[in-house]
Amino acid sequence: MAEYPASEAVSPTVAGGRLPLAAVLQLPRRVVLLVLAWVLSRVIIGGLVAGLAGAQPGGAAAVNWAVSRVQNPMLVAEIVAERLPNTLLLVGAAMGLALALALILALVAVLVHRLEDRAGPLGSVLKGLGRIVCFAPAALPAWGLGVVLVYFLAFRWQLLPAVGMATVGEAPNAADTLRHLGLPALALAALPAVATAQAAARELTLPRAPGGARRGPAGLLRALGTLLGQSGGVVGAAVLVETAFAWPGLGRAVAEGLLRKDYPVLLGALTALTLFILVGRLAAELFRWLERLVRKEPEPAAPAPWRLRARKVYVVAALGLLLVPFGLAAAGVFSSPEAVLRTDTAVRSQEPSPEHPWGTDAQGRDIQARVLRGTLLSLSAAVIGAIGAVLVGGGYGVLAGYLSSQRTLLGESLSDVLLWPADVALYLPALPAALLVARRLPAADAPTEVNWLPVLGAVALALLPRTIRAAQTLWLGRAPGQTGALLDGLGALFAGAVLFGLGIGATVDYVGVGMQPPTPALGSLLRDGMNALQTNVVALWAPLLALWACALALYLAADALIGYFQEKTVLARLNE
Repeated sequence: MAEYPASEAVSPTVAGGRLPLAAVLQLPRRVVLLVLAWVLSRVIIGGLVAGLAGAQPGGAAAVNWAVSRVQNPMLVAEIVAERLPNTLLLVGAAMGLALALALILALVAVLVHRLEDRAGPLGSVLKGLGRIVCFAPAALPAWGLGVVLVYFLAFRWQLLPAVGMATVGEAPNAADTLRHLGLPALALAALPAVATAQAAARELTLPRAPGGARRGPAGLLRALGTLLGQSGGVVGAAVLVETAFAWPGLGRAVAEGLLRKDYPVLLGALTALTLFILVGRLAAELFRWLERLVRKEPEPAAPAPWRLRARKVYVVAALGLLLVPFGLAAAGVFSSPEAVLRTDTAVRSQEPSPEHPWGTDAQGRDIQARVLRGTLLSLSAAVIGAIGAVLVGGGYGVLAGYLSSQRTLLGESLSDVLLWPADVALYLPALPAALLVARRLPAADAPTEVNWLPVLGAVALALLPRTIRAAQTLWLGRAPGQTGALLDGLGALFAGAVLFGLGIGATVDYVGVGMQPPTPALGSLLRDGMNALQTNVVALWAPLLALWACALALYLAADALIGYFQEKTVLARLNE
């Protein structure tokens, strides 16, 4: 494993008291490229949606793109204008909540880091337990966390309303809207908050030799840039979160347009969302540029030997936890096909019993066998899709990282040009991109045939531009003179890609455009469990906990390996 060595490298930002030209021109160069990428992304998104419409009778030429096909004669512009404020309210609340949580978590991380200096190994144990507590809600896809929040806060404890934007029969008021806003905003805020806190905490606690680094301002700017850079991830997650919470926004319009084949509304909603992402990414570039101007980098100092040992213990423990998801998947290999698929109306929705340890579902199928086989299929799709994305995007991103690490105007400009295709692709959020890809790919010929193609294609193509950006970040985050970075970085990139691939694949299955019944997949099992919540709680919690266990183990593994780098924005890059 790599370490932080002492280095004689000169700061890449400040040399002789003057800012290099590359730093001064970073913002205007990035603004121009991002705007051009947004223009091209609109053309590509229009082509993708027109391709879907082309499969309908009459083709794309017969579609009146100004009018909704389902809500005819309502204009698309009217639908977008009606729903845009609701999405802005939800996403704005989620981003504000994420920033507040991130700053609190970052400050707690700094305090824990100082406590660790005093308490030694015991402090490291507490720090590891704190990571598990923080990462647990962030590891689940936003809609999965939403299921947990609805179950406890709405159904069981009735603290907050589960769906909608206002209480039926009551006059709209701000207090009621805030109550309805709570659950979806919290579901959207969890992952960006934790990813932002990790990035800011690393900036504030990275061991350094004395040099008067401006850690406070740099840490705040790092947090703002990291959070706003995840605008695409928040918007993408809003597609399903708005649908799950019946929030009348543009994200829900995207899901409805895709599932109802209302392609004019789908195109209008996606176009509006890309404009929101453009604003977020431009703001992120501004804060990253300001951070570069403010940040002073003294030489990194090697951590204390006991801290290095604690880090290695954390890595070993985190990698050991990967036995949980792969153990569940291995158990799925040995699940009887008959138990997975056979229906028996005589034992529908049964409680756990010796014959059926986790009970049966609404069609009398064994829940344990189906969850284990679903874990195998969902995790396999995520691993295969991540391998493709890492193989293609990893080398591409490392090349871009090498060029930008030169900290020259030419090197950074070449890197930005090389990354421009990824910038274009990032205007289509991962979830809508995955749904569009899965919808375009053919379905299985036989009802019992496992159709891998939609899920694999959705995972690989949605991950590719994000993997490129993450690989570039890993290269830039190497400590000067760091050895062993290749293996650590590859492991971190792969674990992170599988984590996000698992969430994307489960989402595709959840909305019904991935693996089709009766094939079990974690996403479709969760959908069935939600439908049977009133009569069979196990049918919901068994696949949810399986997905959660897999996601948390992957999150911890990625975080542990990223800990050997000076940057901790890799997971945030995968959430762009």
